[in-house]
Amino acid sequence: MRFILVIVMITINFASAQEVRCIDRLLPMPRPSATHQLSSNDWTGNNTTLNSEDARNALRALVFDRYFCNAEEIEIENNINCQQMDLNQNSSMTCYLTTSLGQFVLTKDSVQNVNIIFHRGRRF
Repeated sequence: MRFILVIVMITINFASAQEVRCIDRLLPMPRPSATHQLSSNDWTGNNTTLNSEDARNALRALVFDRYFCNAEEIEIENNINCQQMDLNQNSSMTCYLTTSLGQFVLTKDSVQNVNIIFHRGRRF
């Protein structure tokens, strides 16, 4: 009887592990937002300052390479808004992206890491 119970528990755990959604990986705890960071080794950027192409590449590295999200789970919109927050600092470029799961705000620090804030767009 214990053997059957152990087999059932393993099967349930295995099945639930396969059902982890992209939103669950981006928000490991039930909250409306989370922060992530990509080191310069985790993604390929072309510029010292962040631009829309680099922001898209960094987001793809986060959701597809790090968290293994499926393309069906997250749709990245083409409209990427990047603005320099401090006109005296080239490194103050901030980009805003909208996806089917929510919004992402990306910045790049002085050592080329990309800092990402994810805000859940709707209740999952």
